[in-house]
Amino acid sequence: MRVTKNILREHQIFNPHNLAKAGGSKLYIDYSPEQRGRMNRSACWVVIGIDIKVAPNAHWADNGNMCFNLWNRTQKQDKLKDAFNWCLEKFSIPLDRWEKDPYGGYQIKGTIKSALDG
Repeated sequence: MRVTKNILREHQIFNPHNLAKAGGSKLYIDYSPEQRGRMNRSACWVVIGIDIKVAPNAHWADNGNMCFNLWNRTQKQDKLKDAFNWCLEKFSIPLDRWEKDPYGGYQIKGTIKSALDG
């Protein structure tokens, strides 16, 4: 069975943060599109911790998360690989332990199943 956003909504899961928390995970990778306006931010892949700061020395606007900025669309896959490699170095999570979630980010394998079961 393919898990969709609609299936997750039935379980009161509305975003990747809810999904990681419901699945008992402490970490996930999400894509943040470019934000224009008063506080411009480039698009980036973000390694986000649940109740932990994965990058405590990061810029204050990153809220303790690790950002891998994209300066153009062609860098998207390379920066995702950088995020995976950073997680491998920092948390010993190999590439084959990640699964794509319905929101376009990545969860540690088993998180989605655990969130739906629990």
